[in-house]
Amino acid sequence: MKKLITLIVLIQLSYNGFSQTCDCKATLEWAKKVFEENDAGFSTIMNMQGKPQAYKIHNALFRQKVETIFDITKCASTIDEWMKFFRSGHLRFAVLPSIVNDTNIENQPNEDSKSEKKWEKIDFNLEEFNSYLLKKNTSDFEGVWVSGPYEIGIRKIGEEYIGFIIDPGTSNWQKGQVKLRIKKDRSAIYFMGDYSEERMENTQLWEADYLRIGFITLQRKSSLLSPNSLVAEYFKAIEATEPYFKKLDESTVYIRIPSFNPSEKVKIDSLLKIHHLDILNAQNFLIDIRNNSGGGDSSYEELIPYLYTNPIRKIGIEYLATEYNKKMWLDFANNKGFIKELYGGKDWPVEMQKECQGIYEKLAPYDGEFVSLDDSPVKENVIDNVYPFPKKIGILINGNVASTSEQFVLAARQSMKVKLFGTTTYGALDMSNLNYVKSPCGQFYINFASSRSKRLPENKIDDIGLQPDYYFDKTIKPYKWIDKTIEILNYK
Repeated sequence: MKKLITLIVLIQLSYNGFSQTCDCKATLEWAKKVFEENDAGFSTIMNMQGKPQAYKIHNALFRQKVETIFDITKCASTIDEWMKFFRSGHLRFAVLPSIVNDTNIENQPNEDSKSEKKWEKIDFNLEEFNSYLLKKNTSDFEGVWVSGPYEIGIRKIGEEYIGFIIDPGTSNWQKGQVKLRIKKDRSAIYFMGDYSEERMENTQLWEADYLRIGFITLQRKSSLLSPNSLVAEYFKAIEATEPYFKKLDESTVYIRIPSFNPSEKVKIDSLLKIHHLDILNAQNFLIDIRNNSGGGDSSYEELIPYLYTNPIRKIGIEYLATEYNKKMWLDFANNKGFIKELYGGKDWPVEMQKECQGIYEKLAPYDGEFVSLDDSPVKENVIDNVYPFPKKIGILINGNVASTSEQFVLAARQSMKVKLFGTTTYGALDMSNLNYVKSPCGQFYINFASSRSKRLPENKIDDIGLQPDYYFDKTIKPYKWIDKTIEILNYK
């Protein structure tokens, strides 16, 4: 991936095609054509033995599926499913955010779910329920919980714990409607905002006041936990939207980096500058990038000197030069169109615009070809100064670490100081530099990769991920990962 830029988000307008009234069958054909002609990974997949025939069957199946789809959300999810034939990451088909945010569309129940008007309800008296909870001598799933806009009561009825809406907040749910069910074996059913059903394998109670149902978190409304408890600190880290630094003990410092988005670079660099001496005087340095789905390589550049022990090798990429992909770089360089809308109207740094202009100029003469911008497929980063401290560096990773964050992990793990802790990363790095294109009817967008790594095919990461040095199995709860990492780093 090119320095400064890894994940480029740009929606381009397309004026050719079918009617302005969205038709799912025609939209699938449009998405298929755009993907086949512009995605950097398409030809790689098609060159695999058996894939062309499998793709033919796959297309026939989905053409049949979309024949009877007239719901915009169902259409988007079906075409998105069609795309997963190629890989799981760095591609997507979805409804435009501006349309999703239209409450008339967003809050409509899924066509496969029951109507909210006919939804099962629990009759309850809140005063009596609270009185019942006050008399309990044990902490279990029963209680009043908060998650997003919802206030949810959970009561054991028979062999199940039933969660019901006490206060729906700004949602379209109604008081008393059943929101979740927890079975005797702790498996659960959770009903999403559109009334669609999600089945979860395991329900866990963390330190009495946090309930984890799959990827859903509920917090007890009247929590008795200290705000500095392990669980509270975990959620502070996981839910953080900005980087922050903390001294954990006399020998360990910690930085939390939720995103490597280019807009976060200034914040990350500022933290490192302010706490430069703290890091250089620490025995251990923890870098927490859990749930960091990527951004731009420049955002982690200033971290490298702290972990550097020897030259760091980086394999290059090649760009697929098509009209859509070239226009992406040009529009990004000119800082115009949807790029401003998607990033809050902020201007991109001038140096990034200049780099994108350079990429465009090198790709401009080519059409439908893969182009390398550098003569050498490998670059080595050599730094003259090696810091004696920190002695040990632990990087926390999990299954949501992807894209640029995986590129950071690839660089960092070459250091003699670094060990990786957690679980396998997502695996979305071989295909990079995302291009977003708006559908002709103006209600959907497709994204795909415009470049591919020269590591292929020998060193594949997509859909595989990067393994940790120390794997944290399910017996080590996520809120205990930091303490466990420190324990391992301090082991002598």
